[in-house]
Amino acid sequence: MGKILDGKSLANLRAQKLKKEIEILKQDGIKPLFCVINIGDDPASKVYVKTKKRRAQEMGIEQKIYQLPSTESEESVLNLIDELNQDPFVHGIMVQMP
Repeated sequence: MGKILDGKSLANLRAQKLKKEIEILKQDGIKPLFCVINIGDDPASKVYVKTKKRRAQEMGIEQKIYQLPSTESEESVLNLIDELNQDPFVHGIMVQMP
């Protein structure tokens, strides 16, 4: 029989470890920045982004949300991703779309 894992406990342990790592980065003058590009007005996506924002705040990670309309061109989104990739102060990018 398989082993049942408590995902919530594992996630909380991982979050505690990550929070300590973030504190070390901050002591070295590094402010982690997580950018989210949310495309469209999908309610589920908005909830997901809101949850990610709250979790990042709890961890001590700064975040910036880019809310784009569903009509945004692929080229425009790719240009934004490229711009964020080249920013030395951005440490993570997530593209959220339905």
